[in-house]
Amino acid sequence: MVVEAATGSGKSTRLPLWAANLGKVLVVQPRRIACEALSTYVAEQLSLSGSPHKVGYSIRFHSSVNENTDIAFVTPGIALRWLAENKLADYAVLIIDEFHERRWDSDLLLALAKSLPLKVVVTSATLQGNKLSEYLAAKVLKTTGREFPVSVSYEARESHHLPDSRRVTESVKQAVEKALLKDEGDILVFLPGRAEIQACQASLSGLEAEVLPLHASISAQERKTILDNSSEQRIRRIILATNVAETSLTIPRITSVIDSGLERRTKQRAGRTVLSLERVSRASAEQRRGRAGRVCAGHCYRLSGGVCAARKCNAATIAA
Repeated sequence: MVVEAATGSGKSTRLPLWAANLGKVLVVQPRRIACEALSTYVAEQLSLSGSPHKVGYSIRFHSSVNENTDIAFVTPGIALRWLAENKLADYAVLIIDEFHERRWDSDLLLALAKSLPLKVVVTSATLQGNKLSEYLAAKVLKTTGREFPVSVSYEARESHHLPDSRRVTESVKQAVEKALLKDEGDILVFLPGRAEIQACQASLSGLEAEVLPLHASISAQERKTILDNSSEQRIRRIILATNVAETSLTIPRITSVIDSGLERRTKQRAGRTVLSLERVSRASAEQRRGRAGRVCAGHCYRLSGGVCAARKCNAATIAA
């Protein structure tokens, strides 16, 4: 089955629970931080409901999965390794989540899974489901989420205003200052990597807000602090994140998203694999915008979209 469902519809959290009634479920997530966070959240939901199902996760160098685990959240590399070992014989259902982020490992996993005696579910909020359903000979399920309205503004009006490795810190600071004045709630800033996060963290240190980094290398306690959903009053937060916050994670109290429109991506160049600075895809731009509409109405500041907007282009093409 191919599931096209909007951000906030519960693809990553409800589908595994329903599928667990058919047997053990393997949920493949493209990012390690999402595996850990989703495993914790789903386990909490099961505990509240009194369900006997056990939840775990497995990433590189760490695993909480054992023979009693009913729902396992894993990265594509782990899933491929288990497939090579025993063809996923322990599992009845394979869910490949956030498939729009297609990489060689998720594509290979899906191709190999076609020949296995498994129920396969492929999900995404931004996916060309018809083409994929033809490849898999699968049914397509489409549904909406409960996303709140998110308005969009474009901060760059000329091509020389577009953020790059030199101007991204200045552009982000201007957008953050505007968001602090115009909006309420916390601010989520998407940046291409740790270097840009550190530079922006230093630049924003004088503001009356708590500035927190969010990337794959932060500690479990730091991640727990960011994802804490307690209702206690606290100082406003500015969360500087890589694309780990783009999908699957719901960060509480986010009302403003600032999208640099940039990411670090591996490419083949002269026979070598290099990490280069690139514009994000349309799908990623929409996923980032949706982070502002998970818990309440919000606003998205796109730092790279003003030129296209001025030319009356489709808003979704701003990051193509």
